[in-house]
Amino acid sequence: MIIFVILTLDSFINFINLSDDIGRGSYTISNTFHTLLFSIPSRIYLIFPFAVPIGAIIGLSYINSSSEIIAMRSAGISTYRIIFSVLKLGILLSLLSFFIGEYIAPITEKIALKEKHSA
Repeated sequence: MIIFVILTLDSFINFINLSDDIGRGSYTISNTFHTLLFSIPSRIYLIFPFAVPIGAIIGLSYINSSSEIIAMRSAGISTYRIIFSVLKLGILLSLLSFFIGEYIAPITEKIALKEKHSA
C-alpha cells in the first residue's frame, strides 16, 4: 500500500515534468503516458528501500495497537520469531526489488527513453 501511494505521487510529479515536452516535435500526451508507464519499474526500484521499512513499521504498529502482539506473546511465540517472520517478508521483498532492478527496469527504461527521443 505504501509503495502504491508513493508511486502514485511520484508518477504524478513525473507526469508534470514530462508534460513540458508535449507539443515539441511529434511528442503527444499518449507518448507522455507511454514514457511514464515504461518508467514505473525503475521508479518502483528507487522507492523500495524506504517504502518497505515504512510499511513494516505501519504494519507492526497496527498489530500492536490492536494488542495482537500481546496475544502472540501470551500464546508462546517469542519476540525473535515475530522479528524473524518480518525479516522473511523483508528478504522476499528485497529479492523482488533485485529482480525488478536488474532485469525489468533496464529494459523498460530503454524503451521509455527510445519512446521519448523518437517522438
